[in-house]
Amino acid sequence: MIGINLATGLKRHFASEKWERISSKLWKQAREKAHNAIKKDVSLNIKGYDINKNAIKLSKYNARKAGVEKYITFENIPLKDLKTDDKYGVIICNPGYPNCTKVHSLDSWGICSPPFQRVPIPSRRYLGKP
Repeated sequence: MIGINLATGLKRHFASEKWERISSKLWKQAREKAHNAIKKDVSLNIKGYDINKNAIKLSKYNARKAGVEKYITFENIPLKDLKTDDKYGVIICNPGYPNCTKVHSLDSWGICSPPFQRVPIPSRRYLGKP
């Protein structure tokens, strides 16, 4: 959503929309401003991976619901099997699994893991167990 400047609450409704103190005209103007700020000609390379097919299914559903499904490719693979020819990137993950004890490099890539600090990783083209 950040990549296309899509406001996170754009498709939601809020209790405060019914408050008399806030004009419905202001809500309409805010939504129009948010719609106009969306970047429509953006090329993004976002990929989502998970070993769990249900997690992929749910991720696709949520991406569709958020209006970003055309920007994301989802695959049902374990993190240890991730391979890429992309030169740069950031991986955001939550590796809490016993079989994923080592993280290896993707050249100039970084990995973000809770608490979401960017950590450089060594230089090989895969993650997980060698």
